[in-house]
Amino acid sequence: MKADSLMGMASTLKRVALLDVERVTLETRVQTVFGIIRSCSFASAAAALQPVPLLDVPLLLPIQVRMVQALGRAHGKSLDTGSVLEILDLYGAGIAAQFALFGAAKLVPVVGSVSVAPLAYSLTLSIGELTDHYIQHGRNVLPRPLEAAWLEDDKLAATFKKLFTKRRAEAEAAFAEHDLGDRLQQLQDAHKRGLLTDDELATKRAALLQQL
Repeated sequence: MKADSLMGMASTLKRVALLDVERVTLETRVQTVFGIIRSCSFASAAAALQPVPLLDVPLLLPIQVRMVQALGRAHGKSLDTGSVLEILDLYGAGIAAQFALFGAAKLVPVVGSVSVAPLAYSLTLSIGELTDHYIQHGRNVLPRPLEAAWLEDDKLAATFKKLFTKRRAEAEAAFAEHDLGDRLQQLQDAHKRGLLTDDELATKRAALLQQL
């Protein structure tokens, strides 16, 4: 898998596991939450670059589950895997929905395997952002000061759809602005020709994905 992104995620989650949630300051909690969501979103984007259809969801779900559990931990709550999957279902982002989403994206010839990077990034980012709020406020999702116009709908699935649509458009715009599709494809081609090692490919991909 994409070593650099996953190592970054693992390092972040390890710090969360050692967090003293009873004594942590609000600033530290906010920074921790931001780090969890961003590192897991980048890891998702990197994982989605593999070209095999139907493999995306088995790779992404463990990342998303660990992210949600880490967010729970940052807020002093414990969430088992079943609870996380239930939350994803409430969002309309459960296993079946994700298979449909990525299956359709990977059908695009050649570019499908790289174009799903912003899709995976924005999906995990949206799950993380809404979950952070969901854990704090419960099922009745209410607006908060941080750019929360999309939280006005109290139905989680509708709220998630609005947020995901917004984050996906932003990620795809950044993807296009920085020409990441072609640049990632060039890296894959160089790797196939033996010009890049697995580690070099992972490092260069991770650097590109930081522009999302």
